[in-house]
Amino acid sequence: MKMKTLTTIIALWAVMLFTMIGCKKSADTETDFTTEFTAQAEDQAMVSTEDDAVSNDVNQILESDTTLAGRGTGILCDATLSSSSTATSRIVTITYNGTNCNGNRTRTGSITLSIPKGKNQGVELFSLKI
Repeated sequence: MKMKTLTTIIALWAVMLFTMIGCKKSADTETDFTTEFTAQAEDQAMVSTEDDAVSNDVNQILESDTTLAGRGTGILCDATLSSSSTATSRIVTITYNGTNCNGNRTRTGSITLSIPKGKNQGVELFSLKI
């Protein structure tokens, strides 16, 4: 009986010893998130820049469309425009088809503007679908 108790105590000590050694963390395992934070900040800046570029493109289209603003100047070099109308709205679609004028950015996809007919153009009345 005494031998069994001694064996059990030794086994428990061995298990505790291996557990403590196995769970010990080394001091040099701290993670440096600088690279990940930098990449996230760069991604956020790029998204913000592209969002501004899309807004600028939409503004340029709205200002240059003679039926919307009365002026016929300016066009996008990396996109094609198409327009149509229904009984209640005018629809302008910008379809991006590749590299921009400077050759430093490629965009694909489309933006659809839906503008109600018979409304004042100076008021916020159109919807934008990207």
